[in-house]
Amino acid sequence: MRRRRLGRKAFDALIAATGPDEKQKQGYTALMIAAGNGFAVAVAALLAAGADPTIAVDGKTAADFAKARGHEALAAKLA
Repeated sequence: MRRRRLGRKAFDALIAATGPDEKQKQGYTALMIAAGNGFAVAVAALLAAGADPTIAVDGKTAADFAKARGHEALAAKLA
């Protein structure tokens, strides 16, 4: 099965429609998920849309999620 990726324009539209700090069922924001997975382009898009990097779940911010998964450059950008 071929994987499809969401383009930047569509991703930006999705952020605008839902808001950059919308939380999913477990309480994580898109910024936390993107940072933890090392998705630098998504992190940049979310920050440009006004995502709040200080939001924490169980005391952990997006920077903490990035650092815990070895994405030091993203963690530094978010700190």
